[in-house]
Amino acid sequence: MMKNTGYILALCLAASGQTLAHDVWITGKQAENNVTAEIGYGHNFPSKGTIPDRRDFFETPRLYNGKETITLKPTSTDYVYKTDSAGNGNSYVLSTKMKPGYWSRTSSGWKPVSREGRNDVAYCEFVTKYAKSFIPGEQQMPIQLYQFPTGHELEIIPLSDISRFGEDVKLKVLYKTSPLAGATMELDSVSYLTSSRHTHAHAVEHKHPVHKAELTFVTNEDGIITVPSLHAGQWLAKVKNKKSFQDKSLCDETIDVATLSFSRN
Repeated sequence: MMKNTGYILALCLAASGQTLAHDVWITGKQAENNVTAEIGYGHNFPSKGTIPDRRDFFETPRLYNGKETITLKPTSTDYVYKTDSAGNGNSYVLSTKMKPGYWSRTSSGWKPVSREGRNDVAYCEFVTKYAKSFIPGEQQMPIQLYQFPTGHELEIIPLSDISRFGEDVKLKVLYKTSPLAGATMELDSVSYLTSSRHTHAHAVEHKHPVHKAELTFVTNEDGIITVPSLHAGQWLAKVKNKKSFQDKSLCDETIDVATLSFSRN
């Protein structure tokens, strides 16, 4: 009976941890040859991250315009990156990722550790989080650039011009360059998050209310979802892929998460 109770507790802790996992996103803006990018980390989309001492967690953001890749430089402000080498008026794909790492729910909270050498881990996940957005430039962004894969292991690819209000949004999910069928995609607008956001002022993690996405879709056999009548505003699309971790003595699951932030005008 005690073993069953412990197992159920571990599952509950894991489930609550999944709900509270921090999202990662990226946004950018251009002024002439200067591009400023901000990495978001937490639950306050579209704002930049605020948790200190996380600079080394993230890959330096990159820009791609269909011909060349530009690596941005970190600034003195955490989560903010810049370049003055962008072409004036060019459209860009902006991308980054949170580097792979272990995260475990322990008796004293979430820690970046595996199960190795510990007896206080209720659940462990090996996580990589990918983030992408677009800087449209002065003219309409070429559809070829929307559809360009960045090479992320898990990625959301627009198949239509996602910026144009009044048109259906068609998105494709790729996992290791192949379409991912049966994947659940969540979409949240800033207006929805502002009205529904849970606060992080609680003393203990498990008291956070469960987030319910504004829209939820499941990809078809070709890894595609079609969203009709998506209202104007700034949006975050998120998809997750889970697998069993090969060495259970180290960790329980491998999790990849991809986000795509975009605006509808």
